[in-house]
Amino acid sequence: MSEAEELNPRRLIDNIKQIVDKTVIDAVFLRRIASALFFSLYNYWAIKSYKLYNKRYTNPSRASKNQDNFPHSEFIEEMTEKGFDEEIRELYLYRVLADHYALNPTGNKC
Repeated sequence: MSEAEELNPRRLIDNIKQIVDKTVIDAVFLRRIASALFFSLYNYWAIKSYKLYNKRYTNPSRASKNQDNFPHSEFIEEMTEKGFDEEIRELYLYRVLADHYALNPTGNKC
């Protein structure tokens, strides 16, 4: 199995569907799902981008030079160019909200 196939998010999505069908879901679980889905898609895109870039160059010293940096903005831009603008922006928003909550939880504590 290739590195890209190992990072393919389809298995994660199928597992989440099975869990959701059988489990009572709370807010923490939903936040974790949003974050996991976003990063699963992002990692899959990054490895595919890295492999595609390295195939373009035959000179090994040039192929991997500075190509291990994949900003979220590039990922979102490419997804929107492919027609996933609403879906990827919503998932990104959920991921940011999940991380914000984890770092700044609210509650009735004084």
